Amino acid sequence: MGTKDTAQWNVYEMEYAGGAVMSSIAFVPFSINHYDKYIALMNECFYEMRKALNVQPYAEQHRGLDSPHVLAQNTYLYLDDNEIVCAVTIDGNVIKSLAVNQKYQRQGYARKAMLFAMHRLQSHNISPLKLTVTKWNERALALHKSLGFLLTREYVVKGYNTQNADGSYSFVFEETTDLEIR
Repeated sequence: MGTKDTAQWNVYEMEYAGGAVMSSIAFVPFSINHYDKYIALMNECFYEMRKALNVQPYAEQHRGLDSPHVLAQNTYLYLDDNEIVCAVTIDGNVIKSLAVNQKYQRQGYARKAMLFAMHRLQSHNISPLKLTVTKWNERALALHKSLGFLLTREYVVKGYNTQNADGSYSFVFEETTDLEIR
């Protein structure tokens, strides 16, 4: 094992406290044909956060992503021709991830993706609707609050980066510690 570099950050757990939502945007289920573009989207969208939080590898989040088979069961894409505008992943009652292509950011697509995911869960009578968001991601936090999500828990995530023998990096989670919501 190579060098070890620690990192920690705060995460909010949130739960939806509003009523029924509607969605007017047509998402399509993830397909293996979109896998390379999906990986590029996730790497691009989460690079700044990973760098700010010191979670390595900064530019290659794909190592921690689900397999294409799993993504096909719980991930939905909004496309412009064959370009991914945004993607949302649902796991049980949790909106697990949301990513908007940088070219389309600040145009309301994150809100539309959230409404799609919320409507999908509600239409299958799945509740409560939950998600997690890093305290660092202030724009996402503001969006979730504006949609009716309330903070239910705050915790600290701790771990470390390690450089592997081949020169690549891995992040290893060590623990989480509950904090009181302020």
